[in-house]
Amino acid sequence: MAFHGSRLVIAVLAAAMLLGSAGLGTAQDAPIRSIERLAGDVYYFRNDNHYGVFMVTPEGVILADPITADAGEWLKGQIAERFNQVVKIIIYSHHDGDHSGGAEAYEDTVEQIIAQENAPAGILLDDRVSVMPTRTFSGRLDVTLGGKTVELIEVGPGHTDSLIAVRFPEERILFVVDIFSGRRLPFNGIAANFDVDTAVGTLRHIEKMDFAILAPGHTGLSNIADLVAYRTFLENVRAQVLQYRREGKTVAEMQKLITMPAYQAWLNYEAWLPPTIEGMNAYLERIGAR
Repeated sequence: MAFHGSRLVIAVLAAAMLLGSAGLGTAQDAPIRSIERLAGDVYYFRNDNHYGVFMVTPEGVILADPITADAGEWLKGQIAERFNQVVKIIIYSHHDGDHSGGAEAYEDTVEQIIAQENAPAGILLDDRVSVMPTRTFSGRLDVTLGGKTVELIEVGPGHTDSLIAVRFPEERILFVVDIFSGRRLPFNGIAANFDVDTAVGTLRHIEKMDFAILAPGHTGLSNIADLVAYRTFLENVRAQVLQYRREGKTVAEMQKLITMPAYQAWLNYEAWLPPTIEGMNAYLERIGAR
């Protein structure tokens, strides 16, 4: 009996250790999620490295970028618990599925899903998005719910052809995704199909908008100074790469010569500056800049 009892104790302890290890692994792998009040009834929510924004009204919630179905289920529960509300309107900032995925979590309450008119074509090519917009627009659109208004503003190409800014006029909050991501260099450098000059023009357009709080889709809250600094970064890299091209420098030589020290504290400076220089050179080659 004592022997069997000991075996039972050992088995129980082993099982407890396994369960403890499994629980520890789950906790370590759990996504980082949070909700932060920005101003008035507007809130910024985080799902790991992605951010969305929502406004609470007496008649329901307006949500910009659901991100993923898992994030949606979590946020849906938080909105119900904290505000006793449900999501009525969803806005897609653009067609990329890492931002516009997840609307299926709200299918039992959502009444409209709004996007720029080019978004459906891009969504069809992205299997991360399973819910199409129910309403599209071009230019500008005011969305009203529960006596509160959100402005949707087409910002033009530069990231995608369906990108919009979401502005909360009363709170002077601007939500902008991907074309600008706070104090961070271009994601993995400049892509082969990236139109630098068009992006710079779009950034200048965004800079002229009326806002006090700038909420990007990555990295957390930012400001107008960082937005201007990012646009200036692109312009300065463009100018330096063009000058070195004229001098016959190779990309490898440019990557040693162009250091941009003012941006050393920005995210991914060391990893993404070299591919930014390489991508800028490819862009200038493509447009025939001399």
